[in-house]
Amino acid sequence: MRQGKHVILAFPTIKLLKQTERRLSSFLQAAGIKIKPIALYGTEDDSQSVHDRVTQVLVSSTAGLPTALLITHEAFKRIPGNMRRGITVFYDEEMNVYETFPISMPYSHAQITSHVRSSELPRFEAVLHLTAKKSSREYLRQIADKGMKDQLWTPLVQLASALLDSSRMVLVLRTEWDDLLAEKEPLQTRFHTVINGDVLRGYESVTFMGAFYERSLHAMLWDRLGLGMTNHPRLGGQVSNSSHTNGHQVEIYYAYDDGFRYGTRSKVKLDPRDGKTTRVAAYAAAVDQLFDGSEFGWMDNKDVSYRLGLPDENRIPNRPHGINTEYEHLTGVALFGAYNMDDNCYPFFEALRISPNDIDYARNFLAYYQGAMRIALRDRTYRGMAKIVVPTRQHAEYFQAVFPNSQMSQLPEVEFTARGAGRPRLPDEVKKANRAKRDRERYEAKKIANLGVK
Repeated sequence: MRQGKHVILAFPTIKLLKQTERRLSSFLQAAGIKIKPIALYGTEDDSQSVHDRVTQVLVSSTAGLPTALLITHEAFKRIPGNMRRGITVFYDEEMNVYETFPISMPYSHAQITSHVRSSELPRFEAVLHLTAKKSSREYLRQIADKGMKDQLWTPLVQLASALLDSSRMVLVLRTEWDDLLAEKEPLQTRFHTVINGDVLRGYESVTFMGAFYERSLHAMLWDRLGLGMTNHPRLGGQVSNSSHTNGHQVEIYYAYDDGFRYGTRSKVKLDPRDGKTTRVAAYAAAVDQLFDGSEFGWMDNKDVSYRLGLPDENRIPNRPHGINTEYEHLTGVALFGAYNMDDNCYPFFEALRISPNDIDYARNFLAYYQGAMRIALRDRTYRGMAKIVVPTRQHAEYFQAVFPNSQMSQLPEVEFTARGAGRPRLPDEVKKANRAKRDRERYEAKKIANLGVK
């Protein structure tokens, strides 16, 4: 680190931040470099916010002395623009740039729509970019503030706040916007926000470090919005093993030929072995039989993992970043998670020419790669046998490309008689609850229509 060089390292988890602090301190000390990394993160005993402490360090740092500041992703996003000059940033893992939310306001849309401008997104005529009118910013601020005090305004707060945030782009499908203005059903409009380049403006350089980052949702969205990235001249290709040398020692198993989405994997199917079960439960049983008492790691969505009957001590968290040694003694891993986007978001991505397969890769494949690389395969020198089990053939083919000459086969214990055609019938109590919810939304929307911000 040359004189006067200031570096920020941003991490997705506090655990990974702490690990890096210890390793970096040892490395710098061994190299005779008199720099002590500064790690800032929140604790229960903090009397000062992380943001205030980060600002204090950046203000008080001496220009002639280099600093190494380790913070979380969220703390990085809040660094003021006037404190970024001369700082080099290394951002570990993907930046979460996308958010989406629906708003039901057919009878009160003027409370927002009359205060924004809509313009066609360059290259994508089906998508509109919404911006706040300069004369309406104070009005939108009042909506954002009112939502904290008045539950009636809560549905509009997120949109008003996003329109006021210069670091975010607010996008909507043209068809949905037109339907909103015409007060057509369905009575809901979905808005999408994407962090723009303002979050990076002012830094000397920012390097995003993650496996296959060019296929991440962040990279794809920024490419469509004209904020393309380039490979780092020295670090490109060093943060992932794009092709492992011991592929001939890896066995890959999959359960299903078709998709394994979050909304369908827990639906009841007919299992010829024991009557009714779910796809994910039958998959878990087949995995357990495959390993036959041997230890293996497994990763799944938090809300269903407890139902699988698998050993808790070997459960790999959904965000395993920083867990670099806890599972290296294992030679097998089973991946259960279905990290799918809300189905209502796909028309928006398709309008940006991002296909469902692209989304699946970004949301599932990259998460699965992180999970698989927690076991012995993480060690580049490992040459022993390993087993990777995934839900679908598509996921298996992905891993077969990562591990050339690996063996791929289907789990023999997962076979179902297909469910009959047609949409599953909802129970009467669910239908009743859905009707009540729609009635409440209409009632609240009509109340808002008769109100104004004072």
